[in-house]
Amino acid sequence: MAALGGAIYISGDSEINIYDSNFYRNYAKTYGGAIYGSGFSRLYIGKGSTFQNNIALEKGDDFYVLNTESSLIIEDSNITNPEAKTSIYAEIVSLAILRSNF
Repeated sequence: MAALGGAIYISGDSEINIYDSNFYRNYAKTYGGAIYGSGFSRLYIGKGSTFQNNIALEKGDDFYVLNTESSLIIEDSNITNPEAKTSIYAEIVSLAILRSNF
């Protein structure tokens, strides 16, 4: 089990694009069950990506993002997490959710 970001940990000046990906039953001891990101330039998730039953023991069962100069964009994606305390935790980030299902 990862401490931060059960599947992906992003830090620093990064521009990340994730397409048509599945994040299923990832775990983090603290933040970001599937994805943890801090200080990145841009994080785009889209084109049919799926997040299902990810868990973070503290916050951000699917996403935990903070302190970034730009944006997190979730587009054309599906998030299914009925047990989530906080599916998306976003602090000091521009967040856009477009044509996505929860």
